[in-house]
Amino acid sequence: MSASPRTVLAALLGAAGLALAPGAVARAAAPGAQEDSVRQLARTIAKEKDAVDPEVFERLARIGGKASFEALRRALRDVSDDALRAAAYAAFASYREDEDLAPASVELLSDEAQEAEQEAWRRAATRALPAFGDRALEALDDIVLRHRDPECRAIACDVLVPWYGERGGEAGLRAILENASLQQVSGLPYLRLEPRERAALEGRVHREIVRAILARGLAQHRPLLAQRLDARDASRVWKLLIVRLFHDDPAAESTAALARACANRDPAVALLAVELLVARRDFEGRAAALRPLIDSAEPALRRASIAALGEILARDPGFQAELRELARSPDPVARMGAAVGLSYAHRAGNPRALDALHALLADPEWPVRVEALRRVLDARDGRSVPLLIERLDAETGRVARDVHAILVALTGVDRGRLAQAWRHWWEREGPRFEPVDAAGVRRVAVEPDDGPASEVAARFYELRVHSERVAFVLDVSGSMRNPSTSGQGTVEKSRMDVAKEELTEVLRRLPDGTMFNVIFFESQVRALEKELVVMKPAARQKALRFVREQYSLGGTALYPALELAFADTLVDTVYLLSDGAPTEGAITDIEEIRAEVARWNATRHVRVHGVAMGQDSTLLRWLCEDTGGRYVRVD
Repeated sequence: MSASPRTVLAALLGAAGLALAPGAVARAAAPGAQEDSVRQLARTIAKEKDAVDPEVFERLARIGGKASFEALRRALRDVSDDALRAAAYAAFASYREDEDLAPASVELLSDEAQEAEQEAWRRAATRALPAFGDRALEALDDIVLRHRDPECRAIACDVLVPWYGERGGEAGLRAILENASLQQVSGLPYLRLEPRERAALEGRVHREIVRAILARGLAQHRPLLAQRLDARDASRVWKLLIVRLFHDDPAAESTAALARACANRDPAVALLAVELLVARRDFEGRAAALRPLIDSAEPALRRASIAALGEILARDPGFQAELRELARSPDPVARMGAAVGLSYAHRAGNPRALDALHALLADPEWPVRVEALRRVLDARDGRSVPLLIERLDAETGRVARDVHAILVALTGVDRGRLAQAWRHWWEREGPRFEPVDAAGVRRVAVEPDDGPASEVAARFYELRVHSERVAFVLDVSGSMRNPSTSGQGTVEKSRMDVAKEELTEVLRRLPDGTMFNVIFFESQVRALEKELVVMKPAARQKALRFVREQYSLGGTALYPALELAFADTLVDTVYLLSDGAPTEGAITDIEEIRAEVARWNATRHVRVHGVAMGQDSTLLRWLCEDTGGRYVRVD
């Protein structure tokens, strides 16, 4: 019996050490067999419709040839399920090497991207186009220029960003500014890149690529960037990026844009602009830009503007007097800003500033006291030491540990956490005491984690729990079902199992009288209580039962969970555990979440400790750095 052409061809390639792709084998087969296979798969799609296996589309396309292309085109009429439609569009990529069918595929997908009946279909067709490389450039550019759906424009623009940047000009920059998505991902299929250029971008996050392209043309396009910063339809993520671009540029036009951004409608953007404008010491208009914000309805901006003006006008007698008035304001936010300004006034030589700052150490509001503690350390004056010693007796929980940390950083010695031991030391050393130079002391921004374990009531993973007003915020999304290596013993446990064990042990060891809450989040947020509750036997049993009842399901609504924790004004410490990036909630972008937490925390001084499970978390690391908390990764 003679061998078939398919068998002979496969044998020849095998002898040469080569493999034949499925589509190539099919194309080498007899035309009749090809047609039979196409007809068979087409009948399957037509019969099963939305119940068809999505792999059928890829199998059909791999056959190759005009008959399979037409069958795949007709199959689009038989399916209405969004996922199946996306699979069918993606299958057209099998024709990208065919000189006749590749252009036809691009044309079909371009028409579908513009005119398909459903929004999800138009987006799926747009996502399928980049597989055709530079052949799809014109179609994708057309989507960016005239598509009515901003999501389709973003999909198309993202892969064209390097091309728009290389092309230059206002049109390319405007296309990027108005459409690029600023994703925190790498490996997008960028078009018009040489192999060397593609290698240079490998591993870089899309957002940083966009930022680098914009920075490269900043000198020519400052007005357009400033215009976009003021635009009502510009996203917060875009505004934050543009503010940082202006901060990195020393030109006077960028400084002026920063000053205008201090009045941006978005308070998180304005707050960042205020913090960055202060560093422009050669700009005479800083005070004029910041002065109106003292009366802002946004608490974070009130505090930031007073603090910034305190630095800028540290030697101005009129503003020094205003700071002393603000330190007696009924508004605690104004008192916090005044504490910062008074520390600058003291260092500028004002003799009355330190007394006003010291008075804030006994403020009735704990965030004001924490602010004053930090600024006393900045002032670095020996007259603060006895007052800090007295605060050791007056404070409890986390704030007491903050006092201890400030004393250690100011004096360079550690006499423990008992005020009496410090008093004995001060009686001996006070007359000849000089504060330790700031450069010679390790500044304790994080509450110290020293001392024997016997002094600690509880430990959450590697993090000691010192606070008496604490919220535990834990991820219970579907990925928490993945196995963990953190648990003890030989039985395999999920991340969820281990997290519940850790939290259960903490809840058992928290002393009676501790104020606490437990918040779990997946696509939804579930809290033990609406606000902190006092630990006592009944509350402990309720909390333990609440933990046992939790299950792993859904996405990752990290932002709403944090928002709930911060909504309780008594909370001073948050333990946040997550194993992935945010996917649910009003905000999922990690830089935007970081900016929001910074805005909340400007007047709160909540400390966030982070536990990243299974992989490092940029967001958790940022939150810990920004708030003075500790970050750990566990597997």
